[in-house]
Amino acid sequence: MSTQEILTAEAWAEQQFGRTDLGDARRTRRAVKLAGQIARHPAGSLPDQTGRWSDTKASYRLLDQDEVTFEALCAPHWQGTREAAARRATVLMIQDTSELDYTCHRGKRGLGSIGNGGGCGLLLHS
Repeated sequence: MSTQEILTAEAWAEQQFGRTDLGDARRTRRAVKLAGQIARHPAGSLPDQTGRWSDTKASYRLLDQDEVTFEALCAPHWQGTREAAARRATVLMIQDTSELDYTCHRGKRGLGSIGNGGGCGLLLHS
């Protein structure tokens, strides 16, 4: 894919998730459809992203299947990323760390130190 190529949400979803092995071709089709819906409206809730109650319910059913794991959904994306990186002489692997601050939620357990040490929360790596 060249830097000039812009994919629609649906084409991107097919490219990233079309080879996902979820134990049933219908699950893969639903995962591709859901990924496209999420890509079109990433800031929305799942009902907002899917637009129809039937699609929301279908998404919940999909995500409730034992075969639908984070690893299974991401495996084709990870493989595609490795393949694309192998075709390049130089690859920048950019990441970001955000602090999720829950300092005012004193009752929460299991949180770590953030900021200058006075805050309480967790680190999110994207």
